[in-house]
Amino acid sequence: MVNNNYIIVAPDTPTHYLDEHNHRPDVLDIVILKNNNIQYQLCNYTDELSSDHSPVIITLRVDLHCAIPSPNPIINSKAELDQEVEKLTSTVQNDLSNNTSNLNNI
Repeated sequence: MVNNNYIIVAPDTPTHYLDEHNHRPDVLDIVILKNNNIQYQLCNYTDELSSDHSPVIITLRVDLHCAIPSPNPIINSKAELDQEVEKLTSTVQNDLSNNTSNLNNI
C-alpha cells in the first residue's frame, strides 16, 4: 500500500467487544485514504453506546486544487450564457478529475 500512497487509519484501541469469553476485543473500523492532501482526525468514543461496538468518527480535511471561476459574470445574451455554462462545466469536470481517483485504478 505504501507504493500507491495509501494511508491506513485505525483507532489505537479496540472498537468491537463481544461478551463471549473466547473472543478478544478487536478493531473493526479502519479507513483507507489515497491522497497526500488529506488531513484527518480520528476519535474513538469508547463507552458512548451500550453495545458491543464503540462509535468511531473520522473528520477529513482536504486541500483541493480547484480553479475558482470568476464570480457573477455579466451575461448579455444566450450565447454568453452558453459560454459561461460551458466554462463552469469544464472547471467542475477538471477539478473532479484532478481531485478524485477512479476505483478501477486502485
